[in-house]
Amino acid sequence: MEDQFHEKFGTHEVFGEQEAFYNEYAVGFGTAFLLGKQLALTAAHCICKKETNILNENKINSTYIVFGFQNAKTLFADKQVYQIKKVISHQYAKIKDKNGNFSEWTDWALMELDQEAPFTPLKMNMTKKVAVKTDLYMLGHPCGLPMKFVGNGSVQPNTQKDFFESNLDAFEGNSESPTFNKTTHNVEGMLCCGRVDCEITNNYRGRNERRIHVRQISKKESGQGFEVCQRLNVLRFLVDDRLLSRERINQLQNAPELIIQSPKEGYRSQNTIPRLLHKALPINEIYTELVLLQKNKKDEKKVFEEHRINSWEDIHASKEPIKLSSIYKNGEDNGNKRLLVLGRAGIGKSILCQYIAHEWAEGKLWKEKFDAVFWVPLRKLQHAHAAETVSTFLFRLCCQKKSENLYANDVADYLKQNAERVLFILDGLDEVALEVNSL
Repeated sequence: MEDQFHEKFGTHEVFGEQEAFYNEYAVGFGTAFLLGKQLALTAAHCICKKETNILNENKINSTYIVFGFQNAKTLFADKQVYQIKKVISHQYAKIKDKNGNFSEWTDWALMELDQEAPFTPLKMNMTKKVAVKTDLYMLGHPCGLPMKFVGNGSVQPNTQKDFFESNLDAFEGNSESPTFNKTTHNVEGMLCCGRVDCEITNNYRGRNERRIHVRQISKKESGQGFEVCQRLNVLRFLVDDRLLSRERINQLQNAPELIIQSPKEGYRSQNTIPRLLHKALPINEIYTELVLLQKNKKDEKKVFEEHRINSWEDIHASKEPIKLSSIYKNGEDNGNKRLLVLGRAGIGKSILCQYIAHEWAEGKLWKEKFDAVFWVPLRKLQHAHAAETVSTFLFRLCCQKKSENLYANDVADYLKQNAERVLFILDGLDEVALEVNSL
């Protein structure tokens, strides 16, 4: 391990002789763990190009996964060594909003091995959000060292939807290591980043000697939370027939009801519109009224390519203001299967989408026509994973947060059986690249 840090620091300083693991062989660079006989999970940043969502194919093709790595001086049996057949899917995104909060945070990669492994996959919590102060421990290969155990940690700050923090005081190089619930022994998360591992001191152990030493959390810092762990319960959309098995998961009898109610709860809670300089306003007091513009069929392609229209006064076409409630009056669609709302940036199209979803959830709009409504901000497609489907995308966007018992397959089945009773609100069509006639 000492050689690794020589390269990292660009110096030839030596480790202090009392530092843990400094003379052990570090032959790897991270940790992966089994989710199925031929499936393993790791952090995306370890197999992607730095700070991007782009896979590092050279690194993937040259990587071996070794099970039972307890001692670097022993030879490994063939059944312990595997290669990555392919990366089935992955996501890496760490994006903050204007207030400094993470609007998108994800760091995971699901890999298929070149053959089945004769080992037992780990048990994972893919349903409930882990509670604050839950006792934790971790197993992994920090900096590629043989297996290490870290205990006596707990969940600390626990407010983010996609990750939690812990105070295990593990090496920064423990990325991808599974973090276990000390009571249930289920995997609650996967460490993705931590504190600085080591640093150079000029007064090692008070002896006025320059050495590399392992940095530890001080008593003053303890309890603040330092390791950032990807929550596994938010990866529940991976559980479907194509990816992770549902063999031990009971089929829900009330899945259709949950699929209807889960988005409703979310839309009801989004009942205000934030303003830059003033307090937020109730959504039912501020929204954009529709204007119906009569257009010839031959103008559709041109309109689609422009993606927007000018102000009311600049449009030379017949104009007829309409109310939302009249679009699907008495549950009838009047031949309108698809409606395209165009307008200049900032005019209020997204507020309109939010308003429609909120009013439907409150039972005030189109309740006779639609049993389920999916409000889809299309900008979130920018962070769709490689194996994403319509059902997995809708599930994690609209259903997963409010229901611990639903799965993506439940959404897929519902859409097949109730297509005529479902409304999709696609918010931000101009933010994604689509072909004409693709809607």
